[in-house]
Amino acid sequence: MGSLYYRSLLAQPQRLSAMHDAIRAAVGPGDVVVEIGTGVGTYAVMAARAGASTVYAIEPDRVAEVAAKVFEVNGVEDRVVLIRQRVEEVELPRKADLLISEDFAPWFFDEHLHDLLLYSRRQVLKEGGGIIPTRITLRAAPWGGPGPGAGQGEGEGSGAAGSRWRYRPGSPDLDLGGIEGIDFTPLEELVLNTPDPEGVPPGGPLAEGEDLFGWDLARLEPGTYPTSVTWTVTRPGTVWGLGVWMEMTLWTGIHYSNAPHGGEMSWGQGHFPLTPPLPVEEGTVLEGEVETRTDPYGVVWWQWAVQIEGKPSTRREANTFKALPLGDSRRRSLAEGGRLPLSRWAAVDAYLLSELQEKSLQQVAADARQRFPELLVDEARARRRACYVRERYITGDEPNTPPEKP
Repeated sequence: MGSLYYRSLLAQPQRLSAMHDAIRAAVGPGDVVVEIGTGVGTYAVMAARAGASTVYAIEPDRVAEVAAKVFEVNGVEDRVVLIRQRVEEVELPRKADLLISEDFAPWFFDEHLHDLLLYSRRQVLKEGGGIIPTRITLRAAPWGGPGPGAGQGEGEGSGAAGSRWRYRPGSPDLDLGGIEGIDFTPLEELVLNTPDPEGVPPGGPLAEGEDLFGWDLARLEPGTYPTSVTWTVTRPGTVWGLGVWMEMTLWTGIHYSNAPHGGEMSWGQGHFPLTPPLPVEEGTVLEGEVETRTDPYGVVWWQWAVQIEGKPSTRREANTFKALPLGDSRRRSLAEGGRLPLSRWAAVDAYLLSELQEKSLQQVAADARQRFPELLVDEARARRRACYVRERYITGDEPNTPPEKP
């Protein structure tokens, strides 16, 4: 990350103030705190000043050099231990009373976060320890452009705001049929089944947001999380997709939101595309279905659908499995063989499972990294995958936690 990125994070007073309040409320005298992805050290300094005896600030990026200087000039270097590694590579002398992390996707739940959360909670955090944030409620609303024949509305037209309305997946502006004389329509299926992190303009939602899921981060486990929801359209327009955002409980009584009307764009919002665009009038009732599925290794799959109430012919749906560039025949064979959604890892898991019976974890991870470089992209990922196979399959510790509803 560049310096301007970190400067932009420091220019978000609502988020910083809310996190500061949460850290002061959560940290007890003598606590051990772990911050994952400390960046320039903001929350590590806050935790040390709140009374932590030791703060492990984990940051593998070169910005750790800046964090070291921040700790020194703020007089907390005696309580903050800077660790310039990935959290998966770290072995702490004692587990933490509190874990701090905000390395989220706009829709919270992606492979990186899920994998990181499960690993850190098990390996870094003591039993009963706290997590900031403690709870995430995911909300969504249909959003899009003006209805047919409408004039220019808020956020449309020229300028930065207008550009965020145009050329988005699901919008009529996104035409891949002829760009500089080249037909890119083979890309359409991938684009239209991939959540877009570019955010939702304040004037974009066509209805009030509704809750999808509520997740307690201390209990969240792999599983299938389905939900159904309805929205009543508040203004005429054309639905391009679902805008998805987080309402966070950072600590008891302390909240933060990345809703489209929130003022700050700490994470932005997710746009889950729907195509073709769906015209709606004020008062139209829309029915939505959203599901996310995960496996014990942090592989996350989303599917979503919207239709006008009682009109199946208006149904628009998408899922991230279609965003994999597999080809129709390959995808069909996987689905028919019942290997969705874990097919791309089947060979890796089979190899790990067989080798772990005879070899050490370290040796198996190193061998697997060489054998499957396209999936096990670094050594830490290889070790983590081997750990999960050993713990979930060999020990039989298969998670079976039912989904939470808001």
